[in-house]
Amino acid sequence: MIGRGVSRLLVAIALVCASTAWTGWVILHTVADPSRSSRIAHEVFDDPEARGQLANDLASSLARAANTGAASATADTGLKVPKIAGDDPVLREAVAAALANPRVTTDVIDALAAEHANLLGVEPKKPATINTTLLLEAVNRSLGVASPTLAAQLVNAAPKSVALPDVEIPFVGAAHRFATAWVPRLALIAVLFGGVALVGADRLRVLRRIGVWAVGAGLLWVLLPRGFIWLAEQWVPGNAAVVRAVLRGATGAVTAMATLLVLGGAAAIGASIVVGRPSVRAGRGQRDQRDPRDALGAPGSIDSSSGWRTFTGRDLPPSSSRPAPKQFDKRA
Repeated sequence: MIGRGVSRLLVAIALVCASTAWTGWVILHTVADPSRSSRIAHEVFDDPEARGQLANDLASSLARAANTGAASATADTGLKVPKIAGDDPVLREAVAAALANPRVTTDVIDALAAEHANLLGVEPKKPATINTTLLLEAVNRSLGVASPTLAAQLVNAAPKSVALPDVEIPFVGAAHRFATAWVPRLALIAVLFGGVALVGADRLRVLRRIGVWAVGAGLLWVLLPRGFIWLAEQWVPGNAAVVRAVLRGATGAVTAMATLLVLGGAAAIGASIVVGRPSVRAGRGQRDQRDPRDALGAPGSIDSSSGWRTFTGRDLPPSSSRPAPKQFDKRA
């Protein structure tokens, strides 16, 4: 039988490994799942705030590409062409209107999916670029009325493609690599150590601790995405809405697994409490231990070797009904 100290040490190691494995599993099935790239891209594009941030970034990328193209074209002539400002409100509104075009939408979603896959290090890498022919047609349709001069500048520069702005999620690449390698190993260690700890003398407390961990791990799923959003707001505030949409689109089997953890943990806690009740322990102890007085034989039983009827202390009347012993006066 394993002692209490060893059981507590084993369950502590098991819970640390289980916590790390659960966190890695959540990451692998959310933002670090390459198969969810398309769904995540749709979520980003369907969110108004995220789409607005994406439009601003695309306007900056489009202006930067146009300025680079214009500078290369006029390098030999020495002519100076006014630069296009990426934060021009007119340009941003035109790009936002262009994103309503279904053909542009499909092109941007494909680029977003490629960007997400590249972020995770998925091979082979795909170019996260947008076909500017479709984009410029839609943008110039709006700029032709609002700013013909700006529309002409974009047409003259006419970059063939625009690289999609990077959408960075802190540490997601490193977390993906770590989780892929270590989640199965840590889960196996947690199961082995937890199973051995349940064999020890302190099994009810071990079961209760495992149940509490399961409930906490399931509820942690509510807090973990908010932690990523907070990090994005601190480090990349311009893309915080994009990160929020990415996390929303990355949900899947995690919610179901978290629910199972909470239910299983609650059941383990309840079982440890019910089995550990004094009345249950007392009843179990009475079943496991025979009354030593039964060795003397049942009341009124006959000893086969002697033929005499044997009696036990239980056959005697209670002390209150026995006659009191006579008292003798020594002075008599």
